[in-house]
Amino acid sequence: MSDDESTAGPDDPELLANLVERTEDGLFVIDASGQLSFVNSSFADLLGYEREQLLGTNATVIFPEEHFEAVEEQVRAFGTGDKDGLRRELVLERSDGTGLTVAVELAVRETAAGRYAGLVGAASDVTADKNRANELERYETIVQAVSDPVCTLDRDGRFCYVNDSFETTTGYETETALEETLELIFDDEDVDAVQQAITDVSRQAEDSVTTVEVGIQTKDGSTVPTECRITTIPTGAEDPQAVVAVLHDISRLKQRERRLSKFASVVSHDLRNPMDVALGRAEMLPEVADVDPETEAHLDDIYESVKRMERIIQDVLTLTRQRGDGFETEPVSLSAVAEDAWNTVATESATLSVETGQVIEAHRSRLVQLLENLFRNAIQHGGEEVTVTIERLGSDEESVGFRISDDGAGIPKEHTAEIFDDGFTTRPEGTGLGLAIVREVVGAHDWEIQVQNTADSGAQFDITGVSVVEE
Repeated sequence: MSDDESTAGPDDPELLANLVERTEDGLFVIDASGQLSFVNSSFADLLGYEREQLLGTNATVIFPEEHFEAVEEQVRAFGTGDKDGLRRELVLERSDGTGLTVAVELAVRETAAGRYAGLVGAASDVTADKNRANELERYETIVQAVSDPVCTLDRDGRFCYVNDSFETTTGYETETALEETLELIFDDEDVDAVQQAITDVSRQAEDSVTTVEVGIQTKDGSTVPTECRITTIPTGAEDPQAVVAVLHDISRLKQRERRLSKFASVVSHDLRNPMDVALGRAEMLPEVADVDPETEAHLDDIYESVKRMERIIQDVLTLTRQRGDGFETEPVSLSAVAEDAWNTVATESATLSVETGQVIEAHRSRLVQLLENLFRNAIQHGGEEVTVTIERLGSDEESVGFRISDDGAGIPKEHTAEIFDDGFTTRPEGTGLGLAIVREVVGAHDWEIQVQNTADSGAQFDITGVSVVEE
């Protein structure tokens, strides 16, 4: 071979090593006669061939002939100009006759004398990229159609994307919002809450979700009560858009809560006086009048019925207050609060054992209500001589809390999924609101409660997510 015709061949180890190292895409070399003189495994796999089936064949086996000639002519024109290469999107023919759209990077090979010696190419399947682009376009169309404001935020709380509803609700245009921080629409306290939520979900696995209740401060100065649902975006770990936030207006819910609370208070106040009169008269009548045993039994039934009405009203009032506005917490001694709650419950011959000295962050009176209801539940279902135990729970941040258990009959498996539902009770005289109040107090503190299936060993309630000040 003369110097004029010499060139680095496709079997040159250095050339092949450089090609393979540069990309994982399909690599190929076409000589000056149009034959495939080299293909890597990725290129053969891309088109459904074995390498040996392609080597030595004419490029028109995979390139439609008119397509290949046009590309070759265009690339050859680089011989007198730019020789860096050409990027084209081509349709190659697979072994089964189907077409495959690929992005091809082509570069000219030359002899030492500068004559055309063929092409070097790298091909990558763009079908996946196109499908992803179409999918993203569909998702964006859906997000834009959502009536709630939707935005993506980076780990520093900066807006990376907002939909049209964001502008409608907040009054801030997209161009204004992008790259702005949470301070654009939240006050300092809510900024801290949302930023903490972003940090929390970003540290967890993909698809983690958390919800915080905040108030959007709109451009015109009004405040919109909002439930902010934050979840991680299932993309690469280095993606700056850490989370997506959906901002749901809960103004109507808040209005209903206030109306319900006001209604419950009015009903409680207006009914308490006549009920007190009825209770007093039913209790006094046997003492001031000569009543026979049958009449006295009727009076006892009236007294118990009115007392049950009183309990129902009190439970409804307590439940609506739990669902009302927020509250401040403070460090409280769990053992001291437990003793206070125990002293307000008709404990008969039951026993309380507090085996923890935890000081926790809580609202004292609501914690008392929570414990009172769990104590009553234990005595009503476990018997007058039941033992109730409170102990420390957990070692890591998420599972820290306390456990309240008893040695009574336990909770039947078929009831564990519904015991916290409003109105659920297995006792004819029960209101079905005691454990619902427990659930509301737990939720108001952002704690979690779980009941174990303990039909043979007593009931056990685990309350976690508690902020412990002292052990």
